Amino acid sequence: MKIFSWKEDIVSYPFKRDLALVIGNFDGVHLGHQFILKEIIQQAEQENLDVLIMTFVPHPKYVLQQHKKGILLCSYQHRRELLEQMGVNWCWEIAFDRDFSMLSHERFLTNYVFAIKRIKKIFLGYDTAFGKNKSSTVESIRGLAALKGCHVASLDEWKQGEEKVSSQRIRSLIDEGRMTEISAYLGRNYSLDGNIIKGKGRGKKIGFATANLQHASEIILPPCGVYVSRTFVKQQSYLSVSNIGINPTFGDLCDYSVETHILDFDQDIYGERVIVEFLKFLRPEQKFSKIDELIEQIDRDVAVARDFGND
Repeated sequence: MKIFSWKEDIVSYPFKRDLALVIGNFDGVHLGHQFILKEIIQQAEQENLDVLIMTFVPHPKYVLQQHKKGILLCSYQHRRELLEQMGVNWCWEIAFDRDFSMLSHERFLTNYVFAIKRIKKIFLGYDTAFGKNKSSTVESIRGLAALKGCHVASLDEWKQGEEKVSSQRIRSLIDEGRMTEISAYLGRNYSLDGNIIKGKGRGKKIGFATANLQHASEIILPPCGVYVSRTFVKQQSYLSVSNIGINPTFGDLCDYSVETHILDFDQDIYGERVIVEFLKFLRPEQKFSKIDELIEQIDRDVAVARDFGND
């Protein structure tokens, strides 16, 4: 999947086939997104079209609602990988800022969508609305698209049983630490990805070396505590125990860190990008009065993780 960042690059790009355009944030590429994309890709193949995703960086919530904490369900890099796995051919990541948010839907369509000459079909979600104050309607978009010889298709809402699948619903589950329920909406285990950086080496000194994950600050974190996890390193997966928190036993009281003890693993992975899946919440983070007590508790955590992995 080719990524475009600049308007000049995509407008001048020599596409070999006509395009089906999909506009959206696709945060997390959850089951609702997957259902929509599968349907779009199938239709596009039948009509000899390539699929182009138009999305935004940063997420509009950071600009419009001025969020300070992490809200994303996955990093922008992980989103690219998930979209590519779905079969998307092209992706345009538009820089979203306050000026962009003030564009009317007419100017957005004219200056961005129809600046790409080979757009032949636009897929819209059931609740699609864009432009300043979300002023567009499906009919208004259809009217402008018809002038360009472009067809607009509207997609139905998809639910998991009777419940709507949404990024907000998944965020709520993460906030509550309900990790075992998330996959029913996300379509996979919740995960964090990033590069491994040097920590303070305390884990190694007490016999439980940890990999310190430098994750994107935009990603939502589960509650502080200890989790059974699975860590993917160089396309291999390993059972692990992960801690999210501030290391109260050592009195750090710093920003949240994500540290993972990978079971039966002794490779040097500093600088490597890894993905850590959170499988089950084990216990809250706690302060121990003695290091021996911490070691005994980690032993118990590892034993529980091994039992969980063997189920």
